[in-house]
Order: sequence, then C-alpha cells, then structure tokens
Amino acid sequence: MMHRRLFHLFACLIAGGLALAGAGCSSSRSLQRTNDAVRIRPDRDASYRRVPATGEPRDGRTLRGTAVEIQIAPRASDPGRIDTTLIFLDATLENRRENYERIPIGDVERIADLMQLPPDSAYGNLNVVESFNTTEQIPELRRLPVRDYTPFLGGNGNNQDCGCLPLDFSIPFPELECPQRSYQWYFAELRGVYSTFTDRPTRTAEQGRESYLGEIAAGVRFGGMDEWGLGIAYSSGINSYDSYTGGEVLRPMALLHLRYQWPGPITNMLGICMKPFAYAQGGATIDHATVNLMKFNLSSTERCGECGEMVRDLEASGQLGDVDLSMPVTFGLGIGVDIPIASFMDVSTDIGWRSIGLGENADLGGWRVPSLRRINMFYLRAGVTF
Repeated sequence: MMHRRLFHLFACLIAGGLALAGAGCSSSRSLQRTNDAVRIRPDRDASYRRVPATGEPRDGRTLRGTAVEIQIAPRASDPGRIDTTLIFLDATLENRRENYERIPIGDVERIADLMQLPPDSAYGNLNVVESFNTTEQIPELRRLPVRDYTPFLGGNGNNQDCGCLPLDFSIPFPELECPQRSYQWYFAELRGVYSTFTDRPTRTAEQGRESYLGEIAAGVRFGGMDEWGLGIAYSSGINSYDSYTGGEVLRPMALLHLRYQWPGPITNMLGICMKPFAYAQGGATIDHATVNLMKFNLSSTERCGECGEMVRDLEASGQLGDVDLSMPVTFGLGIGVDIPIASFMDVSTDIGWRSIGLGENADLGGWRVPSLRRINMFYLRAGVTF
C-alpha cells in the first residue's frame, strides 16, 4: 500500500513537471461550470471585494461562480500543519489555472452549518456548497470532490486522482493571517526623514550633505476602496547654502500631497503583511528668499519699480548672467509600503526623490535680486499612517 502511495506521489510530480514544460497537462482542466454561491464571513469580506485576477469589484460577502473542490494538504512552510482550502473560479473569469482562487475554509460561512445539516461520515459536510439564488427559495445543495493529500504523509483519508491543479511551485515564505485594516474618510502621516543632496556653498563649489527632518501630511480619502488620498504636507525642511552670500538658510516646505494605495486586501508579500503605495507632491519652500522670488514672478515689473525696470532691460539685452528668475516650484514622488499593526494604523516606509526650488539673493547692479537654484534630493522616510 505504501509503495502504491509513493507511486501516486511521483506521478503527481512528473505530471506537474510536464505541465510547466508545456506538455502532458494543459494549463486548464475540464470543468463543468456551475452557478454556486460561497458565503464569506462578515469579518473577512473586505479581503474578497475584488476579483483577484482582474481587480474588478464584487460582493465580498457572497462570491458567485464555480466551487471546484476542497483541498486538504500540508502547509509548504510548515509541513506539520494542514491547510484546508476551497478552490473557486469566479463567474466572470475564464477556466484557466491562474484564475483559480484558493479560499481558506475558515473564511467561509458554511451552508451546512447555517442549515444545521446532519454531518456525513467522511468530512462533516465540509464539501457542501449551495447554488446561487435571487429568491427566498431553498437553494440546491451539492457536494464537492475532496482532494486529501495527508495520506501521503501517513495520515488517513481518501485519495483522489492526481491532477495538475494541486501542484503549486512557489517560494515557501511564511504564511501569515494578515490583520484587517479599517480606513476612515481621512488619512494622516507622520514621518522621520533621512536625506542626501549636493549643495553649493559658493557659485563654483559643490558639497555633499546629509539632513534629518520631520514631515507630516493630512487629507481626505476617496475612491471605491479608499485607495486615493489628497491633502497637504509640511516638512521642517533642510539647511542649505545661499550660494551668493555663503550663509545657511533653513528651508521649510509646504506641499500638496497626493497618494495612491493599491486597492484590495492586505497581502502577504515576502512573508510580511503589507500594502504598496505611491505618492506625488508639489509646492514650494517658504523661506524669505524663495517667497520674494515667487512675489517677483507674480508681480508686474512696473510694481517692482526701478529694480523691475533694470531686470527687464538686462533680460532684453541678454546681460542677466546666471540669475534665474523662474518660479521656485518644488516637486517630487516616491513609493513605499504600509504594514498594518492595528485596525487604525500602519507602520510605513518609503523612498523618494524631490527637486527643490530655492530662492537666493543675487547682487545685480546694486540691487539684491532673487534668483532660482535647484537641489535634487533623495530620501528615505519612515513613520506611521492613520
């Protein structure tokens, strides 16, 4: 009997190898499509509000499609533990192996329990599913095949035929039960920042510098799954030189903050429960020289008096030199991950790039004229998101 079980196991592995090579087993299996309803527990429905293969929205409490079978198998990361999963194909998807969805049986509200059916002798009604009905009539019930792999490890159960579907070649990262995250209509971020950039103590010299700063952001969430956020951000800023005078100036920043968080449930990635996000920012530093340069751009030369007339004449004659009178806009972007530690809070980290427009004080014909200089900064942020 043991030799026969080993023979079936080796046959499974060989069949899976042929499937990966494109011969022997096909990428899909013959399947009789049915109109089943799989009820999801209320505390788990947030993880099922999107079709995994397409991201399309669906009812997370009642999944509609074809219940294929029940699988009972040792966990890849911990062979001493047994996982029981329902293999499900959403009604909107084609019958392809990559479209099959593995639903932990603990996430399912079993119809046999709701109807208080007497247990059968094999699996205690674990494999009973119901048809989808839009009326109050009692749904049709049917039993799924159960694919039990524990006998290969010396357990008890009934073996099924060895097909291609159960073979799953994946990296055995730890499997975690990811916590649920409840998003409010607002968001708030608190970040500590390490940055690195190249500064100019004079017009001709460059100096590599590092800086530590703090940032906060707050705004509103919107979108079908609260995936978008729009608000404002404030940074305590960096100390940078004025390359004309050689003095250091603190440059706080006020920025418009737009973030996008990948929709859908929190997933186990590389053994960590997380959600990726991306963001973009735009605004300006709010130091004295930069504000003056913004005012100069927003005012007519007539309002700037003799200084404005002189600048206009120098621009017209091409004698303005290295003075740059462009608008000192600051902008940047970044990517990161949110790691939930409570239903209301994530630990977050991200990397980003920012182009900072700085105002400086150039001496021009006896006048102190604002001029633009740019600093490109790379940074690493870490903190919490509410």
